Amino acid sequence: MKKLSALFMIPALAVSLAACGGEDKPTKEEVTSGLSQAMDEYIDAEVVDQLGQEALDNYYSCIVDESYDDLSDDTLKSLADGEEPTASEDSDDYQTFNSATETCTQSLMEEAMSGLEGEE
Repeated sequence: MKKLSALFMIPALAVSLAACGGEDKPTKEEVTSGLSQAMDEYIDAEVVDQLGQEALDNYYSCIVDESYDDLSDDTLKSLADGEEPTASEDSDDYQTFNSATETCTQSLMEEAMSGLEGEE
């Protein structure tokens, strides 16, 4: 269970406000894929075994679904590129991403706990 604490590191990945050159807004699928790629180094195999890859994929999709419409195109591009973004904690994008992450982490943990109760 302590390995799940890696999931709580996700809000620490503040969202980048760096200019990315005016390219088109990436799709939700592209952003979800990039977020998954960026998180691969933080989520170890033991967590994947405990939760299952499908649960993690749903978690990343949840974060993107919760934040996509409210994040800047530049931030979405950064996430889609799989970059480890950084931004100040008082930025709107950071707050939006953090809120989405908290909501989805709570859902993931509730799902994980109900799965553990079902195993007993």
